[in-house]
Amino acid sequence: LGDSTIETYIYWADSLKYLGDYKIAIEALLLGIENHPEHYQIEYRLAGLYYTLNQTKKAKFHLVNALKSNFKNQTIIKNSFPLVWDKKSVQKIIKNFNS
Repeated sequence: LGDSTIETYIYWADSLKYLGDYKIAIEALLLGIENHPEHYQIEYRLAGLYYTLNQTKKAKFHLVNALKSNFKNQTIIKNSFPLVWDKKSVQKIIKNFNS
């Protein structure tokens, strides 16, 4: 309906994730990133969704973008994607980024 605020895309994607529609949630976030490039909330969610779908290369790309944009809000992954947060590879990226 013409609402293109960052919150709209985030709520839309979070609702789709909750319903298990991960691919559609990614599509919603990719639309959001067109209007809000490099927004860390979108980047963290894209990383979490791509890791959930085992698309590791895309997941790493978005995780690094998110960490560059806002390192301290990595808790978005911890809270929204706890299984992703527990991955050793994710923790290694975060640790190496902070070094």
